[in-house]
This record gives sequence, C-alpha cells and structure tokens, in this order.
Amino acid sequence: MKARRHSGSVTTDRRLSVELGVRQFYDKEGWALDSDNGFVDTRRWGVTQGAHISHKRRVAEGIKDLFEGGEIFLNCGCGPFTDMAMAVSIDYRRRVCVDISRRALEICRDKLGGQGDYLCASMGHLPIPDNFADGTLCEHVLYHVEKSQQESAVRELVRVTKPGAPILFIYSNPLGPLNMIESILRSLGITKLLGGKKLYFFRWRLRWWRRFADECDVEIGAFDPISARQATALLRNARIAWLFFRACGWMEAKWPELAVCLWSYPMITLTKHVETASVSEATSCQRSKANAYAA
Repeated sequence: MKARRHSGSVTTDRRLSVELGVRQFYDKEGWALDSDNGFVDTRRWGVTQGAHISHKRRVAEGIKDLFEGGEIFLNCGCGPFTDMAMAVSIDYRRRVCVDISRRALEICRDKLGGQGDYLCASMGHLPIPDNFADGTLCEHVLYHVEKSQQESAVRELVRVTKPGAPILFIYSNPLGPLNMIESILRSLGITKLLGGKKLYFFRWRLRWWRRFADECDVEIGAFDPISARQATALLRNARIAWLFFRACGWMEAKWPELAVCLWSYPMITLTKHVETASVSEATSCQRSKANAYAA
C-alpha cells in the first residue's frame, strides 16, 4: 500500500511544477524573438491595434500619478520591462527587476543597463528586506502563480513595500463578460480565434482581494476592457476599434464602478497600513536578535 502524501508536500509540488512551466516557457519561447524581430509573447498576447495601444497609454498616464517617485521601484515579474513600467518608474532613482526567467532579466539589463538591479527569484519568496520599495508594480503576472500561492505572493509584495507606497497589480476578472464568453468557448474546445493555452492561468473573483484589507487599503479600478486576443477576434475593423475604445473611455469616466465589473482586466492598488509596517519591523528585529543569539 502506498503511503499517503502530506497535503503540504502536494501543494509544494504543484507550486514548483507551475513555476517551472512558466519559467521554461519564457526562457525558451516567450521572450525569444520571432521572424519579425518581436517577442513571441508579444505576438501571442501583446496589444498591437493602434486604438488599443492609445487606450493603454492613456490609462498608463493616469497610473503615473500613483507613483510619486523615490529611491526604489520594484517591478515584480518584470518581463522585458514594459512601456508602462518605464513610464511609472521614471521618478525613481533605482529600478529593481525581479523575474523567474533569466531571459527576461537579460532583456531588462540590455534596456536599463546600470539603472537597474536584477534578481532571479520567485515572487512568493523574495530575498528582499521588509519595507524596501517606494513603489511596486506586478503587471499581468499573479494569475500565472499557482492559485493556492497567490495570496502568499501578494502578502510578500506587501511585506517588501513601504507603508503608504503603491503596490499595483494588473489582474484578470473572471466575471468580465468577454472573459466569461472566452471561458465558455474554451470549455467547448472552440479555440481557433483565441489560440491555445500554453501557460498556467487562474484568476480569483475580484472580491478575493478584500482579504488584504487587514494589512492594506484596497482599491479596484478599471484597466483594460478587452484582452489583445479578444480585440483581434472582435475588433477587426480599425474604425470600430476606435469607436469601441472611445466609448470605453467615456464609460470609465462616467461609471467607473461599472467599468470595473465589465472590463477584462482590473487594476488593484494596495497601500500598506503603517501599523502593519511596525509589526513587520518588530518581527524582523526579533529574527535578527534570535539569529545573533543562536550564533
């Protein structure tokens, strides 16, 4: 008879399996250059339509107001250091890039050079001290973390970010109408327009984010009404695309709460409480004393 495995070891094995799959995809394929000298990831999931690009630039300009600048900007799951990351980090003295893909970090180093620090690590286990960053960005990354580990990954970013500093996540809304339609089509095996899935992907409902209110102020806003794949399938005419994104901009301004519910991608901003930072610092101090005593 086989011995039953402890649930903790099964969870660890699952986390490592998911992490390995994501790392291997981006090291070997996602950040490789295609025949047009662009990244494979960008060709599959990146925004290419002019109207969509303009919409994202407008949103990014608004996000810049969250990031007031300071010493350290932390980009967790940095990928190739996107245009949005570049825009919101402009007022920080140092950019710290974290990714599990060494290929991604090579691209960041080529782009930023001596203006960055580069760390190959899992976002759930960061070798970074408490209250380190003056601003943190996690863009289209968290839903590629194994679902049981997503909460601990978020709390890890809270730990390493200073109180009052923004921690911005770009996430996915499973109850967004277009995402729901896409999920139904995929469950029926209809993937011709949407493309096959190569990466682990899991998104919690937006109410899941309320659990972080014990440590942070939590704000949920609208980011992107449609994914690149959805836009390619539905907005094939350039004029229709421009009208669609213009209408979306109007809705975001007039009914922001409704836009959050309808959009495919929300943005979640966490701001750590000062009390949380005090507890974290005290815990770190206790650890240091214990280590010194043990030594």
